[in-house]
Amino acid sequence: SDLCAFGCVLWGAIVGEPPFAGRSFFDVGLAHVGEELPEAGLPTEVAFALGSVLEKDPARRPATAHAAAAMLRVAKPS
Repeated sequence: SDLCAFGCVLWGAIVGEPPFAGRSFFDVGLAHVGEELPEAGLPTEVAFALGSVLEKDPARRPATAHAAAAMLRVAKPS
């Protein structure tokens, strides 16, 4: 859950608003559980890395913060 929370903060820093912005607190919670991430127009590698960190299924997220950081480093646009 810490990686997912980090992913939400990172999404906000990159995109300019948190995922599922503009909804009620309750609706945001439901969206995190049941909806795909909104399209943000990010480069493919960045979208993949962020999507991995924000996976609904914790077993599909990077196993460690170190692994998540490595994915994000590789995805960093030049």
